[in-house]
Amino acid sequence: MSALAIFNCSVSATDSTERAGGLDLVGSVRTVNMLMDVLSDVNLYESKDEPKPSGWAILAAADALVHVDVQDQKNVEVEPYSGELSLIWRAGRDKRVKAMFGQEKGSYSVYHERMVDGKVVEHHLEPNAGRAYLQRRLAWLRE
Repeated sequence: MSALAIFNCSVSATDSTERAGGLDLVGSVRTVNMLMDVLSDVNLYESKDEPKPSGWAILAAADALVHVDVQDQKNVEVEPYSGELSLIWRAGRDKRVKAMFGQEKGSYSVYHERMVDGKVVEHHLEPNAGRAYLQRRLAWLRE
C-alpha cells in the first residue's frame, strides 16, 4: 500500500470533529512517509519472506504518532516484526514504552516498564489501549 493510499485512508477514517479541530495534515503526511521509509528498509526484517506489517497496523501506528507531541514523534523507534508493528520510546536505560499494533483492525496494546539496576521493578501491558493511554504513558516516560 502506498504512503498516499494509507494517508487517504487515515484522513477519511478521522471524524469531522478531529479534522475541524486542527489535525495537522502536513504532519500526518510526514509521519506516514517516515513510517513507509522505515518499513521499506529490508535490514529490519529477518528474511525476505517475513510478513510485512498489515495496512491496519500501519494506519493505527500513523494515527498514534500524529496524536503525540512532536518531540515524541522525533524520538520513536519503529520496529516491524512478523506482520506487526511496534513504536518504542525510551528514557535512558531505565524506562520504556512500547505501543504494539497487530495485523487485525483494533489490535492496539501498550506496554511500559521501569528498571532499576537491570531488573524490571514496574511493568504493565494494556491490551486495549488508545491515544489517551499512550499519551499518559509517554508523559510518565518524561517524569
